[in-house]
Amino acid sequence: MEYHSYISRPLSGGSMNPARTIGPALASATYKGIWVYVVGPVIGTILGAYTYNLIRESDKPIYAISQ
Repeated sequence: MEYHSYISRPLSGGSMNPARTIGPALASATYKGIWVYVVGPVIGTILGAYTYNLIRESDKPIYAISQ
C-alpha cells in the first residue's frame, strides 16, 4: 500500500506509480495530463546521465577504478 499517496494526492491529484495512471488512461481513452508520466522519466534519465558524467572524477571505466 502506498502511504505517501495519501498526502500528495489531495494536494496535486497525481499518483506516485505511473502504471496506475497510464493503465486506466489507456483503457478509458482519457489522455489528459498523461504526457507528464511519459516525458518525465525520459527527461529525468537524460538529466541524471548528464549530471553523472559532469561529477565523475575519472574517464576510466568503473571496473578499472574499483580494482
